[in-house]
Amino acid sequence: MARFNHLRICFVVVLIAVSQQLFAVNYVKLSNASSCSLLTCSPGEELYSAFGHSALRVKDDSLGIDLVFNYGTFNFNTPNFYLKFINGDLNYMLAVSVYENFILNYGYSKRGVVETELILSHKQKQELWNLLLDNSQPDNRYYRYDFFFDNCATRIRDIVFKSADYQGIEANTTETFRSYLHKYVDKSGWTAQGIDLLLGMKTDKTITKSQTAFLPDYLQSYFLERGIVSEPVEILKCKIPKTSNSAFSPLFAGILVCFLSVISLILYHFMKPISITIDNIILISCWLLGDLLIFLWFFTKHTVTQNNLNILWASPLLIFTIVFSLCGNAKLLRITSIVNSATNIAFFVLALINIQYFPAIAYLFSLAIIAIHLKYILAK
Repeated sequence: MARFNHLRICFVVVLIAVSQQLFAVNYVKLSNASSCSLLTCSPGEELYSAFGHSALRVKDDSLGIDLVFNYGTFNFNTPNFYLKFINGDLNYMLAVSVYENFILNYGYSKRGVVETELILSHKQKQELWNLLLDNSQPDNRYYRYDFFFDNCATRIRDIVFKSADYQGIEANTTETFRSYLHKYVDKSGWTAQGIDLLLGMKTDKTITKSQTAFLPDYLQSYFLERGIVSEPVEILKCKIPKTSNSAFSPLFAGILVCFLSVISLILYHFMKPISITIDNIILISCWLLGDLLIFLWFFTKHTVTQNNLNILWASPLLIFTIVFSLCGNAKLLRITSIVNSATNIAFFVLALINIQYFPAIAYLFSLAIIAIHLKYILAK
């Protein structure tokens, strides 16, 4: 927390200093010796920084300009900050910092920085500079963040294309948004499986070459492929150590849940209260996840959490199994068990069709849910 407050204070001080510098150089004509470059930052330890970062640097020694334009910042003092963040309604903004301070911050965080100079004519550099200054004005600097379609990397792609009158390559790749995310996180770890549980069908559509630039590393690769930037130059070397995976993995959790559902099945005719308790612990966890999926799908502005078929096994309907098992209504319990079993079978059918990618933990929990409900369906 102390580190967080320190960075926040530094950010405010730097923002004031940079605002004064921008006021002094606002809309000046760049010299022929000016340069514009893409800064690509390596992933950090926190989840929000796990996919890296991009920024633009404009340098003109003759005018004393060396500024970094960063589209990936937001105001922590925004009213209802956390509520807006959860709802997908948080405005990000273009922040401007002195290059030295930007590099010091990433050096402090032990993250790497690679620079690639943009191959632009003097006229195109001037146009990019003017557009960046326009974007940095108080009325223009804010935008509603979208992880895939409007972020720190896609904003740079679009503004560079606009300044240089480039067109994006719209040819399809063979990969999806989700497959690109998997390149940055351990596919079998909690982070990847958590992301896979929360993101819906839109994440599994194949994407174009231009859309791969939603990730900073691939923005750099895309620019290199187009001949828009020079060869990369390493400014800072990444010094973040690789963390080891937790022994309690999602796979282990799923196997444990399946094992408990079998134990519950064995105990049902001998220790019924204990069996029902085990069932309800499993079902409550899945029901809560289902409520979260419903909220993200229908009640937020996140587009990538819509049409999420994990709702078939992590279903809000599981609450009825919990209630009827506790009140001992065998008839209604059997009916709701049939319904919940049917939705889980539908989940496996759709998984075979490959309509959406599902993590391993989803299959294991779904099997456990089927076992629980099968017991209630067959009970006399």
